[in-house]
Amino acid sequence: MKTNWIDSTIEYFDPAAGTRRRKHRMASEHLQVLERKYEAAAKGVRTDGWVTVGGTGGSANSEIGPALHLVRDRARDLCRNNPYATGGVGSIVSNSVGTGIICQPFSSDQSKADRALTLWRKWSESIDCDADGLHDFNGLQNLAFRSMVEGGEALVVRRWRKTNAGYKIPVPFQVQVLEGDYIDTAKSFEVGQSGGYILQGVEFNAVGRRVAYWLFDRHPGEAITVNGKSSLVSKRVDAKDIIHLFRADRAGQVRGIAWAAPCILRLKDFDLFEDAVNMRMQIAACFSAFVGDIEAPAEAGGAKSSLSDKLSPGAIEILPPGKTITFPNLPTAQDDGHSIRMLRSIAKGLGISYEVLSGDYSNVNYSSGRMGWIEMHRNIESWRWITFIPRMCNPVYAWFQEAASLVGQSMDDVLPLWTPPKREMIDPTKEIPAERDAVRSGFKSLSESIRESGRIPSEVFKEMAKDAETINGLGLVLDTDPSKMARGGNAQPVQNDPAQTGAGDTNA
Repeated sequence: MKTNWIDSTIEYFDPAAGTRRRKHRMASEHLQVLERKYEAAAKGVRTDGWVTVGGTGGSANSEIGPALHLVRDRARDLCRNNPYATGGVGSIVSNSVGTGIICQPFSSDQSKADRALTLWRKWSESIDCDADGLHDFNGLQNLAFRSMVEGGEALVVRRWRKTNAGYKIPVPFQVQVLEGDYIDTAKSFEVGQSGGYILQGVEFNAVGRRVAYWLFDRHPGEAITVNGKSSLVSKRVDAKDIIHLFRADRAGQVRGIAWAAPCILRLKDFDLFEDAVNMRMQIAACFSAFVGDIEAPAEAGGAKSSLSDKLSPGAIEILPPGKTITFPNLPTAQDDGHSIRMLRSIAKGLGISYEVLSGDYSNVNYSSGRMGWIEMHRNIESWRWITFIPRMCNPVYAWFQEAASLVGQSMDDVLPLWTPPKREMIDPTKEIPAERDAVRSGFKSLSESIRESGRIPSEVFKEMAKDAETINGLGLVLDTDPSKMARGGNAQPVQNDPAQTGAGDTNA
């Protein structure tokens, strides 16, 4: 370490102070060397003005808490007014949940599984399952998923009820979807009733497990005053009756943030950019010509004295004395690929493809379309099987089992098997043969292939058996029956008939 004259002077008059100064300088230089191993830790012109939370890095909750309401409100505003925002959110929901993730109760006792399926359908495929009386369970899935994507989180609340509009419902409970606004965020840093703590409206016990939520009776945006008192007072609700649905991006995260958070400013800037371009073109279209005064020549006394204020195709206008007309160079909007770059970055932040966000398929071929879909499908599968099915579908089914036991229907050993909506094929002529070959070669089961198409295998097999029985009873032979017709169109050989041995198509 190089010694400067200040160090030498201090050491001359006070050796102890000089030694301490030298030690601190050595430690400082050592830290700078370590920081230089990571460019991201360097300090200089490139990182000036880069402010992180507290300068030491904040927890997930210390960062989400102060930003939660504002980010949520801005995301909703964009979904109301920005076509790309509402289209992007809609695409995430329609591709992830769509018309609903189907449940098939499964058990080693088939009769018990059939009874469970019948009861589940009576409850889930009617609006009896919705406390608001608007949706069946598929619609509730869609609503909850959209609320989570748009606002960052959703609440699914269990309501114990025996009747709906005066008649008895199949199982004595209903489900209600609420927005995350119902959680009292101000209820924080308090001691909970269970001896734990409350953080951002969520109560934990002493070991850090969620035990309750502090919820308002009404949406804060609809709060009213009754007898001089505000209705905006939160109450404690047991966690066993609440499903808190949000995407956990960081360990220890308590609340959810709107999925468009990384893209909000870009979406707003791009919205303003498009408005500016549109306004520029409108202004340009308003001006066709400018008329100005010049010194009139003396011999122009007999010229036309008036000038029309409109232009028409093929018109020949004689200018009056003292007038001149100028046609402006109208401005044009120069995009230079800016829109595409912006939309691609927004699509990446949302986790969907550029084509899905923009609706622009002009440069897509089969290979590029398939690659984009595969990447997006990975995100969809993650959202389904990590966030939504284990945290929304399975808990609701557990509530259903508990309610069914109250009406004498035991389903303790009947498990749910969930089938997401089918994936649309990009090119069926290529993908169907590939799917068939995968099943025939043993890379996947027929049941797995059927589930990926959005159907329940057992139902498909029952339909196939019923169709075959009907067709055989009528004496029909269809090309779709592989037991009778080979792929080449030839009849399959009859079993144990030497006369037709080898008559079939070897490509069957």
